[in-house]
Amino acid sequence: MVRPSHDNSGGGPALSRTDAVRADQRPGELTLSLPLDYLAFCTLHQDTYLRYTRARIGDEEVSRTVVRTALSELALVWPAALRSSCPEAVAWQLLSGIVSAALTDSGTVSGLQSVHRMLPAGPADALLLCRELSLTVKEAAELMGEEEPAVRSRLSMALRSLPVPLDDLTAGTTRPPGS
Repeated sequence: MVRPSHDNSGGGPALSRTDAVRADQRPGELTLSLPLDYLAFCTLHQDTYLRYTRARIGDEEVSRTVVRTALSELALVWPAALRSSCPEAVAWQLLSGIVSAALTDSGTVSGLQSVHRMLPAGPADALLLCRELSLTVKEAAELMGEEEPAVRSRLSMALRSLPVPLDDLTAGTTRPPGS
């Protein structure tokens, strides 16, 4: 069972044995308590993380697994992420690394993934978030844990560097509903 923890001491998720056994719980089962700020962070970002991951991977089930994995790994480093200068940047690095690993394992290359093969990760992500997912530069910057001018610069660099128009790369790429 997962319960929010009201302890924001930075000690991370707390594992504790339950003393009383409920009807839906086996004796000796461990309960994971997650900090409220972590749960709020996940609630705020998980839908956009899923849209980004779907755009890169293309498979709904794999995308959900990737986002779940990234958020689970974030839970393990949450206290360190909070002590960092930008928890969003820590989360984005985890997510983008797991997405890249999933794509390497699958060998899949879609039109949107080819952008990531032509450009460095930062410009490719800025392009995908702002042009394909229709985020503003401010929203993309907040999601990636970057400054707005840096994202704007990466987006401009991506648009200048593409050998063909973005529409040509994404032609034939199907977008999931709601994205």
